[in-house]
Amino acid sequence: MGEETVDKKFVAEILDEIADILELKGEIEFKVMAYRKASRIIREVKGDLKELVDSGELAKVKGIGPNLFEKIKEIVDTGHSKYYEELKKSIPEGLFELLQVRGLGPKRIKAIYEKLGVTTLAELEYACRENRLLKLEGFGKTIQEKVLKEIERLKRSAEYHLLSSAHAVAEFVDSFIRSNLDVIDFTITGSWRRRKEIIRDIDVVINAKEKDFKGIKETIQKKFPSAKILSVDHNFISLISEFGMQVDFVLADEDYAFKVFYTTGSKEFLSKIGEYFLKSGLKLNSDGIFKNGEKIKFSKEEQIFNKLGISFIPPELREGLDEIDLALKGEIPELLNEKDIIGIFHVHSTYSDGSDTLEDMIAECERVGLKFVGIADHSKSAYYAGGLTEDRLEQQWNEIDNLQKKFKIKILKGTEVDILPDGSLDYSDEILSKFDFVIASIHSRFKMTEEEATQRIIKAMNNPYVTILGHPTGRLLLGREGYPVNMKKIIDEASKLGVAIEFNANPHRLDIDWRFIRYAISKGVKTVATASVSK
Repeated sequence: MGEETVDKKFVAEILDEIADILELKGEIEFKVMAYRKASRIIREVKGDLKELVDSGELAKVKGIGPNLFEKIKEIVDTGHSKYYEELKKSIPEGLFELLQVRGLGPKRIKAIYEKLGVTTLAELEYACRENRLLKLEGFGKTIQEKVLKEIERLKRSAEYHLLSSAHAVAEFVDSFIRSNLDVIDFTITGSWRRRKEIIRDIDVVINAKEKDFKGIKETIQKKFPSAKILSVDHNFISLISEFGMQVDFVLADEDYAFKVFYTTGSKEFLSKIGEYFLKSGLKLNSDGIFKNGEKIKFSKEEQIFNKLGISFIPPELREGLDEIDLALKGEIPELLNEKDIIGIFHVHSTYSDGSDTLEDMIAECERVGLKFVGIADHSKSAYYAGGLTEDRLEQQWNEIDNLQKKFKIKILKGTEVDILPDGSLDYSDEILSKFDFVIASIHSRFKMTEEEATQRIIKAMNNPYVTILGHPTGRLLLGREGYPVNMKKIIDEASKLGVAIEFNANPHRLDIDWRFIRYAISKGVKTVATASVSK
């Protein structure tokens, strides 16, 4: 036989994917198994596949009936399958992503999709971290943990990363440098230093005692575990870490302060501040800041801002918005830190999809010195998350009353109530009136026009018992775009009604987008930083 013209593996994989889709759609098991068997036959059959198809010999093989033979023939002849392409269109595209999770399988994915509405990897991870898989029949803590590990494996190969994922890499790089490199100073810069929601790589500027980067490069290449070297230069090395995230090391000495400033970025910020330098008779580029062609030296990053006569701009604000104008006026806002946090809302307990009991959560909040904690489990429509019926609400309230006698911290009775498709809320006004606070959130029917989504939210906010609008766009970073809402219109309405807007600190959400917070403040709207996670 001559060289094969068609890859058997390619044909077999299409047949396997057809079987997966049929199983996801709930087709009869016989039909699913027929495609799986055909895939095995194609992988194992001896001889040139195209010759077997052209001669009709393949149709004589047990397990390859006339219908399957025609589908295989189409793939062999054209490289495509109309049936396969149409079948793919019949299910959400993201479900193919879920099939990458080893050990999950089509049957479990079907259950997750039908019961939880999960269609992407990011939504699946979020569901696991909210313990929603535990509510499904045939799932348990062990399976959920395995799914999370698998998701982490898949994410390591992705190009972009959540800020929370990048945090672990940044900590590892920090520890690696301190333990292995002889440096005067170093700074992790780039989007990590700006604390962007999504980060592509880690940038590190090193001021080393050893000015020849050769020794440093050798150490990095030798001691950075499981690293894949991408490129090396006399003062630069780029690698893919064991976490699947790119790390770039830049060597600097007398221009260390400038390199830290420049590599922190962003591009938009550097472009705008470059215009201000020009107005002052200075020129900014990647090599430095120049006056009359002579490079200006800086020993500290603050001196660069002093050169323009403006306030130091914290890295977190360097996004090319209005931060330079604020710095010129001396009006740079003070950034929050952990000491500013005196209490938390939106705490989920094991009454719904939290990981810890009420008592454990409250004890931890008191231990870290918070003054109040707001319990806000899901309402009854969120059945997939163990949403509370009115009877279970009474049970929770009684437990909170008893726990309040035991703890000094103030315990607030709240709820995360679902905003239903028509903008009404999941509990009656009679029930809502009994809570200390009410967070109203959308958890279903995300496919809306901007007008529909905006009016749905506005109607919910007009309920007199709503205290806070929860994660107002419903986005899941790297997983799901938020529904299209007119955020300024919502903020304007919240201003009139006295409703606060949540900044959900769950790293998958970070919603409301921080870029709208300043507008909210200008309208007198309170933004409530919360995290809908357990301790």
